[in-house]
Amino acid sequence: MTAPFALGDWRRLGPALLLGLLALILRLVYLEQIRDSLFFNIPIVDAKTYVEDGLYLSSQSWAGRPTPFWQPPLYPYLLSLFFWFFDQNLYLPRLVQALLGAGICVFTYILGLRVFSFTVAFGAGLVAAFYGPLIYFGGELLPTIPAIFLNLLLLLHLSRQPSPVRWPYLVSGLLLGICALAVANILLFLPFLLFWLWSTGKRALIALPRILRQGGLLLLGCGLIK
Repeated sequence: MTAPFALGDWRRLGPALLLGLLALILRLVYLEQIRDSLFFNIPIVDAKTYVEDGLYLSSQSWAGRPTPFWQPPLYPYLLSLFFWFFDQNLYLPRLVQALLGAGICVFTYILGLRVFSFTVAFGAGLVAAFYGPLIYFGGELLPTIPAIFLNLLLLLHLSRQPSPVRWPYLVSGLLLGICALAVANILLFLPFLLFWLWSTGKRALIALPRILRQGGLLLLGCGLIK
């Protein structure tokens, strides 16, 4: 594993900025290309329901409809913030998703640095920058890009150097809970995360009660969000 990524290390920060800028330019170009599409301002299928829920939250009630959400609620709430401040502007959410998409490429690079070599990390970030589906979904009013961004943020947090304090495990649980509000199937990752926590703690000769406390804090954080 390479040394941790540091903001002051320009040898590593420079490529991160380059990847982020390249990814952002590609996504902005794509956004301009689809801006004249009929479906840009007329969402269909899932995007239509997300927009309708966002409009309801911003104009009727922040508590939501009387019936339960049948889709994960985080994205409608994010859309409702845009609609609250900027009316029914469907360009700005896509613009923010372009920024998040660029962030995904940077996060991929940083995560690669923590696990592999610079060459692998930069190559992975470059692939993410040019990867068609990531560019495409950045232009759709769907939770795909925010969910991937949050999932990578969780992985980056988990890949940090081990800490003797307990709060990072609570933060991990909170992040996992927020990820689940975007796309619920991330919860399938929870058993593997608990197993990873147990196995790494065992290899580091951490006492079982401490491992259980860490796992409990992780579950507590996730439960607080849910």
